[in-house]
Amino acid sequence: MEKQNHLMTRDYEILEEKLKTFKPTLTGKEVKIDKETYDTLKDFMNTSKRVIRDMPNNQTLFE
Repeated sequence: MEKQNHLMTRDYEILEEKLKTFKPTLTGKEVKIDKETYDTLKDFMNTSKRVIRDMPNNQTLFE
């Protein structure tokens, strides 16, 4: 569980830093971001999905 927390925190901090320095391009209802920021966001979402998927198992082990 600590490992998952560490991964989530790490990915979140990286994403947060990129979004602070990034200036998005607005086109109508779309926001364009650079590929590096997109890849970081994708990594964060994948880590989040794994953590959410593993939550029931972790709760069972904790109890």
